[in-house]
Amino acid sequence: MPPPRDDSGATAAMLLLALAFLLIAVMEAGAGVGVIRIDVRLSGGEPFEVAVFYPTDEGTEITAIGPYDVRAEIDAPASTGSFPLVVISHGSLASMLSHHDLASYLAHSGFVVAAVEHTGDNYKDRSGLGRLENASNRVKEVSAAIDALLEGPLRRMIDAGRIGVVGYSAGATTALMLAGATPVFEALIDYCAGMSRRTALCEAGGRRIPGSAPLQVLPDRRIGAVFLLAPIGAVFPSKNLPVTIPVGIVAAGSDQEVPLEQHVEPLVEGLSNLVVLDVIPLAGHSVFLAPCSDRLKAVERELCTDPPLVDRVREHALLNALALSFFQHAFRDGGSSQMDEQKP
Repeated sequence: MPPPRDDSGATAAMLLLALAFLLIAVMEAGAGVGVIRIDVRLSGGEPFEVAVFYPTDEGTEITAIGPYDVRAEIDAPASTGSFPLVVISHGSLASMLSHHDLASYLAHSGFVVAAVEHTGDNYKDRSGLGRLENASNRVKEVSAAIDALLEGPLRRMIDAGRIGVVGYSAGATTALMLAGATPVFEALIDYCAGMSRRTALCEAGGRRIPGSAPLQVLPDRRIGAVFLLAPIGAVFPSKNLPVTIPVGIVAAGSDQEVPLEQHVEPLVEGLSNLVVLDVIPLAGHSVFLAPCSDRLKAVERELCTDPPLVDRVREHALLNALALSFFQHAFRDGGSSQMDEQKP
């Protein structure tokens, strides 16, 4: 099990935190982030929504979008340039704005960010929850979002050679599948049998509902790096996962949904290209969701409440800066996608 941050890393953490708050101050001073909503459709399927964040030369205000306070201007004109693309895959029953602060932070730093709202597994629709085909559909939706952006009105500002994915919880499984790993969902049955408390992951004893089609693993060779938040590592028991691109992992030290020992340790052993590993001490599973507005706290108090001594705003300043640093490092030489890795 990886240790939480300790004093040996305190100086680096403080420098990272200072840089994170400096960037937030710059954002508040008027640097720009735009956001639009697009509809993307899988072949033969229903359309799904994607929130696209991007750099703009105009100033940015806080925009109220539903229960979220989003640092982005709706329909702002896009900046000129060629920027990396990061796609965010949310956790089960969440929304495309569940990680809006990370999306705004990356967009302000020179990224285009596409936050997908997965069909059948979001706060409005849970019809796919627990079904094997849901995992396949999530992967297809991320790839379809990339297709839509590379072919759509923002295509001129996207560098197709620098594409990454952020995945949270179930979204981390999506990210690893896109990177070439195959989940073994049957492993959840034994895992859940040994759990002393009931968790969302272990509803129905960890059994997945067979769908109309078998599980499909469809790696997207355009993706050059994946950043995982609270990953479900128990479904990746292999000691040698076939993932060749850079991987970053951030876990929560007191996560009762996906405990460190059972979910992070298998990935540490199975990933040969793990370049970032961090643990947020004392935090629970929901610490990775964007800090809540008062409106959201009123209806989702449990998701918005962290354990004592955990400051979600501070942790997100560190988390967002770490994600930025990870992708900048991964793409520092122009990016290295899975297609590049396969070239002779």
